[in-house]
Parts: sequence; C-alpha cells; structure tokens
Amino acid sequence: MVLLLGLALVSLVIGVVAVVLLAGRRGVEVVSLERPPPGVPPVPGQQLGPEATPEQLVRAGRKIEAIKRYRELTGVGLRDAKEAIEAFEREGTLRLPAKTALLRQVNDSEIEAQIRTGHLIDAIKLYREKNGVGLKEAKDAVEAWRDRMRAS
Repeated sequence: MVLLLGLALVSLVIGVVAVVLLAGRRGVEVVSLERPPPGVPPVPGQQLGPEATPEQLVRAGRKIEAIKRYRELTGVGLRDAKEAIEAFEREGTLRLPAKTALLRQVNDSEIEAQIRTGHLIDAIKLYREKNGVGLKEAKDAVEAWRDRMRAS
C-alpha cells in the first residue's frame, strides 16, 4: 500500500514538472491565481491623473488610491469604501451608496456658521459631508478650526 502511494506521489510530481516544462516551451506565461474583476483587465503601471475614477485606479492595480477616491466622491467611511472597491474587484461593477444622491455641496461658510453658533456636532457633520472623512478626523479638524477662530 505504501509503495502504491509513493509511486502515485512520484508520478504526480513528474507530471507537474512535465507540464511546467512544456508550458515554458510553448510560450505559456505563468500567472498568479488571483484573478482580475470580470471584464476588467488589469493595466499595471497605467498613468492616471488626480481625477481618475475608482474603476480606473483598480484596473491600474492601485486599490488603496481607489478606496480614497471612492471616499472623496461619495462621502462614505473607510469600511464602506473598502467593501465597495472589493465588490468591484469581484463583480466588475461599482455600486454607489444610496446616500450619494443626497450629498450636496457644502461650503466653508456653512461650517463656520455652525462653529460660531456653538453647534459643533452640526459643523462636524457638514465637515464630514464636504470632505468624506471619518468622525475623529472631522472632529479634530472642526475643533482646530474653532480654536483658530477664537485666536483671531
């Protein structure tokens, strides 16, 4: 029984080596088992500008930048953006969050007005909506803004 198992293992190794050698002779390229999103061929090293879409960044192999850009465009948190980009990698379609349609342009004067009236929570919400950052980052930014206003 042990002899049969040993023989089977040796046959398997020889078979794998033969396939690898034949693949090399026929010009077959060895690729990783990670597959690109369906219908989305990767374009590593592609030069992209600052206005690149998350889809273009994923195709160029720049996942972290794609997540950041998705957050900028939609105003969602890091976890939601990461999940959306990973879903795009799997499925090939990028889904936008439902609240994206509700986002509006927020200007600094609106945030400053909330700070002046002491409505820091509202100012933090507006800051997050405008900049697409997390709660802590928005809180720190609004508090620093408040401190600058007090100093001047």
